[in-house]
Order: sequence, then C-alpha cells, then structure tokens
Amino acid sequence: MGDSLLLKNCSIYAPDHLKGINDLLVVNGKISRIGKQITPSGNINVINCKKRIIAPGFIDVHTHGAGGGDII
Repeated sequence: MGDSLLLKNCSIYAPDHLKGINDLLVVNGKISRIGKQITPSGNINVINCKKRIIAPGFIDVHTHGAGGGDII
C-alpha cells in the first residue's frame, strides 16, 4: 500500500462531528478511510492513539511582510 499509517482508537475532530472512537487510515499522505475497527493489511505502520483527539493541523501560510517586503 505504499506509505500507509493506521491510527487506531482515536477521537476524530471533524466538521460532521464523528462520535465515539474510530480508526483513521492514511495512504500516501491522504486520508483513505475512517471507520470502526479497520483491520491493517500488509506492511502498515499502526499507532494506538489511546482515545486521544485527532485534529487537522491549521497552518497559516500568510507571508505579508516576509523577507523585508511589504504589500499594500
């Protein structure tokens, strides 16, 4: 499956407010599946999240004024 990661037993923060504990499968850097009791197949890295919250990483790419420049 290429570069795959299975996050088991996590509480997922999402706009549709998934309730309960779910698994999240990431394949090649993209979320492939969210569901209950996803079974790993092949050579997949598995992390037990122990009911911790999984949330998106909000990154601010705003570069106004970076490098000595200014935008008006």
